[in-house]
Amino acid sequence: MIIFTNEDKILAKILSREKGYSGKEILEEFPDEQWSRSTLDQLLWNHAANFFKFAIFMPIRCYFMAIDVLILLTYIIVKMITF
Repeated sequence: MIIFTNEDKILAKILSREKGYSGKEILEEFPDEQWSRSTLDQLLWNHAANFFKFAIFMPIRCYFMAIDVLILLTYIIVKMITF
């Protein structure tokens, strides 16, 4: 099994995200590297899954935090008015 260095992983993720490169295109760009296509595709797949998970759940989390803030502000205003 080919082991990717941290620099290799970062490079592959940047090329995938910024330029839209697939595993095959990254291998064509760096023919001297001894990377396997399946390992590279798995690395890119895991990166994409984490990115989409973050992109989907982060706005939902922020939405519920905003609701909590509104409830807290409403509570404070009601307490100030009734005081």
